[in-house]
Amino acid sequence: MCVKCYKEQNPPIKEIKPVNMKICNQCNRVHYNNALQELDDIEKMLPKIMRDKIILNDGYVLNSVEIKNFELVGNKLKFDVAIDSELN
Repeated sequence: MCVKCYKEQNPPIKEIKPVNMKICNQCNRVHYNNALQELDDIEKMLPKIMRDKIILNDGYVLNSVEIKNFELVGNKLKFDVAIDSELN
C-alpha cells in the first residue's frame, strides 16, 4: 500500500483518552492529578497531559503537541490541540 492510501485508511490519531479535571466555581483553580492548579499552570501543563492521552495508530510517531485558543468558558476548559506526527 502506498503512503497516501495508508494515511487515508489509517489517520494518525487512533484515540484521545479523556482528561478528568474539575474547576472550582469560586476561584477557578483546577483540580487535576490530586492537586489544585492555577489556570496558567494548567495551560502550561496541557501539552504534556495531552501527549500522554493521544494514542496514535501503528506506524506513526508523535513529534509535538501544541495547545491553542485556551480559555475558561463557564466551568469548562476550552482549547484546541494541534499535533505534529509523521509516518515511520
